[in-house]
Order: sequence, then structure tokens, then C-alpha cells
Amino acid sequence: MQNYNCDISDDPYSSSNHYDLGYTNGGYDENYDGKVDHIEAFSSWDFSQLERVLHSGIEHKDYFWVNIDTCFQFHVKASDFYENQTMPVFYQTCRDFSYSVYSPQKELIGKDTGTGCRNFTNHKWEIM
Repeated sequence: MQNYNCDISDDPYSSSNHYDLGYTNGGYDENYDGKVDHIEAFSSWDFSQLERVLHSGIEHKDYFWVNIDTCFQFHVKASDFYENQTMPVFYQTCRDFSYSVYSPQKELIGKDTGTGCRNFTNHKWEIM
């Protein structure tokens, strides 16, 4: 049975829970197909974590987090930085990444790959 704090020990949960994570906008069945898929599990907070991995994550290192609002678990690994000349001129620094998402019951609900590219002017990462 899932407990109130996503099966995270009390100390990390308490220290994380006092931060303002924003409103909960992920982890629900947006397309009403009866299940939360790996894309629907992402909230804006989780996308922020993914952007951090893309911006400064070590190549080929596994990064993990649990969203304490939804209890979905995320595993992300980014590749090396590379220049992609086929992208628009302000988005040519890119990284490929892979991710998997686990339900609050720790069951794999999906995995996929993607590409993120950095905007040259504001250094923000966008999933392409």
C-alpha cells in the first residue's frame, strides 16, 4: 500500500515538502484512456528537473527523482552535447536523452527517448 510520503524516508520528504513546487498539473489521465501514461505523468516541476539534467547533467549518468505531489518516479540519462546544424540557428546545441517513468506502485508505465536543444539567447532548454 502506498503511504502518504511516496515511500520516501521522512527526512528527505520533510525537507522537500516545505518548498513551493507549484500547482500539481501532472500525474493524471489527461486523454481519458483509463491510465496515466509516461507523458501524462510529467508535471511542470518534473520538466524543470529534466531541464536541469539537460543543462548541467553529467553525460551518461543516471538521474532519479520522485515527484512528492504525484509519487511518480522518473529516471533520466542525457548523452553528450552536440551541435545540430539542421536545427534553427538559435537551437543548435542539443542533447539526446532517455527516460523511464514508474507509477506510484513502482511499476514501469513507459520509457522513451527525446532530444532537448538550448536556446542560444536565453539558455533555456526545450524538448524538441
